[in-house]
Amino acid sequence: MSQAAWIKFYQDQRELFIGGESESIENGVVYRSPISDIEIRGDCIFFLSPWVAVCNHGRWEKMPTNVPLFVNMNDVEPRQDSVGRFTFNLPFLGIATLFPNTWPNKLDPSRVHGLNEEGETT
Repeated sequence: MSQAAWIKFYQDQRELFIGGESESIENGVVYRSPISDIEIRGDCIFFLSPWVAVCNHGRWEKMPTNVPLFVNMNDVEPRQDSVGRFTFNLPFLGIATLFPNTWPNKLDPSRVHGLNEEGETT
C-alpha cells in the first residue's frame, strides 16, 4: 500500500511541493533544503535540491556534498497532517517532513553559512 500512496502523492501533490522544503532529523541532527524536483527512480522517490543545510549549534551551514533525500516507496508510507505537510520515517535514521511551496517559514538562504541571498555558493 505504501508504494501506491507515494505514487498518488507524486501524481496529485508533486507541483505543490516543488519550491517547498524538506527537513529531516537524523540521529538528532537537523537538515533542511529547498525542493527543486521530485523524481521516481525504480522503487525510490527522490526529493532533489540544489543544496542541503545542516544546523550546527543553532547555525545553519551548507553541506559540502549534496545528497538528495530519498526513501524506498515499498518500505515507508507518507502521512499528511492537518496543515498540509507530509511526514515519513527514515528507516534507522529518523523522520522527514515535506513542506509545500506555500509554507511561510522557509529557510532563508542568507542565513545559511556558505550561501548568498539567492541560494548560491559563496
